[in-house]
Amino acid sequence: MIRIITFLFPFFCFAQIPAYYSTIDFTQTGDNLKNQLTTLVTNTHTTNLPYTATGTTDTWDALYQTDLNPNNTSNVLLVYGWNDTDSDITNDLSRDKTFSCHTSSCNGLWVREHVFPRSLGTPNLGFEFAGADAHHLRSIDSQRNNSRSNRLFEEGSGVDMSYITSAGNWYPGNQWKGDIARMIMYMYVRYPSQCLPINVGVGSVSYSAFGDMPNVFLDWNAQDPVSQYEINRNNILTY
Repeated sequence: MIRIITFLFPFFCFAQIPAYYSTIDFTQTGDNLKNQLTTLVTNTHTTNLPYTATGTTDTWDALYQTDLNPNNTSNVLLVYGWNDTDSDITNDLSRDKTFSCHTSSCNGLWVREHVFPRSLGTPNLGFEFAGADAHHLRSIDSQRNNSRSNRLFEEGSGVDMSYITSAGNWYPGNQWKGDIARMIMYMYVRYPSQCLPINVGVGSVSYSAFGDMPNVFLDWNAQDPVSQYEINRNNILTY
């Protein structure tokens, strides 16, 4: 598939830029740079997985590989989760990878989260192309998926737990906020007219010269740097 937009990673300021980006003029800024990156990731996006399919690789198959818990590969990590030790299964950080739900009754099972909600795309993302792009699909507890729904992302109190804010928006939790920010940024670069960050995040856009990127995503990207888990996940999707 394609490589994540690693120019967003803080260490790019100090490390050699990978050969993948050799056609990019990093002296450019703003829309000029973003447009170059959009062209690059679009031209190199050669595999579009079906959302759900029989007899061929689909996004379920992708998540069975990309979301494995590196400390226990029998489990997947659940986005927005944080606790495997209490009695509340809805906040689980991980779950048996075989407990995916393919029916209408999914309590205690995991489903697929569209980090960029399908309904907030312009137009709706549907279940093809952007709606089936595994870079923003994540394993999630079914009930937590219902809680998130299509709520906008908002800054929270800086705790591990994910929750609905007092304004009715969604805080993803400390350990997930950077991942979320980078997935939203990726979707914007890959699908620039369909996946607008201002449609999925609230708050000031004062950092953005064009008013197109809520500050919250830029803050989360800086506060929760890229993990080896994210890098490994991207490498699986790339190859």
